[in-house]
Amino acid sequence: MKWLLVAWWLITLPCAATSVYQWTDAQGVLHLSDTRPVGEMSVTEHTVTSFTPVSPSSNLTPSSSSTESDVAVALSLLHPAEGATLRSNPGKLTVSASVRPVHAATESVVLLLDGAKVALSPQQTTQQDQRTLHWHIEPVDRGTHTVQVQYIENGKVIASSQVHRFFLHRAHLNQPSRQTH
Repeated sequence: MKWLLVAWWLITLPCAATSVYQWTDAQGVLHLSDTRPVGEMSVTEHTVTSFTPVSPSSNLTPSSSSTESDVAVALSLLHPAEGATLRSNPGKLTVSASVRPVHAATESVVLLLDGAKVALSPQQTTQQDQRTLHWHIEPVDRGTHTVQVQYIENGKVIASSQVHRFFLHRAHLNQPSRQTH
């Protein structure tokens, strides 16, 4: 009989309702929490009865549905891959990212290299349901770098890709030439 009680408890536990609190702070940042915040602010309480887990390996960050265009934008970095080691003596770097849906405004997509906005316009290729953007940057110093793409609408980041870290190897300009014996 005890195992029946335990089985019933395990089945009904995920179905239990809980509250989620939503509020916006003084800086305009939206917060969601399972504990009610302290202080005087406008807090909205939502009752959640079930959830769908999201895979942590997902490379996409969808936008919120409250944009002016009501289009969910998804960005994904294609190149360089996370942790990649690239070799380019002149320091040339190509960054590729996909944008879905196809009709998303590419002028709203911004490339960040080491956290700073890159002022280059990307080249585009379009396939069935996505657009691929390519940035060609040079010269990039050797070392460890990060890249990310963001979709910005009215000054707000609507969607962003994961940050990819990569390593760029370049030959030294002052490296003595090798002598063969």
